Amino acid sequence: MSNPTPEVCDLRPTELVAKLGMSRSYASELVKRKKTPSLEMAARIEREFGVPLSAWIPGKAGDGAEDVAGQDMGGEGACPAAASPGKIVEVSGEA
Repeated sequence: MSNPTPEVCDLRPTELVAKLGMSRSYASELVKRKKTPSLEMAARIEREFGVPLSAWIPGKAGDGAEDVAGQDMGGEGACPAAASPGKIVEVSGEA
């Protein structure tokens, strides 16, 4: 069985800062999908962490944001709640 492909939600800002030398605030914005990296930075993230370039394409996470590097990507709903450890998510309104 193969490991699943890492996604943006799997990244940690501290790892991006340590391995790629970006600022903590920029790394945090990337992980929260409030910003999208340049093509060069996305390629570096892919090489270092295995997150594919396609993970940064707006709309993949259903956010409908613009496809412009460095611009606001909305951030809302970009990472599923299930990606946050310890968070309980109600799947259905039925008990």
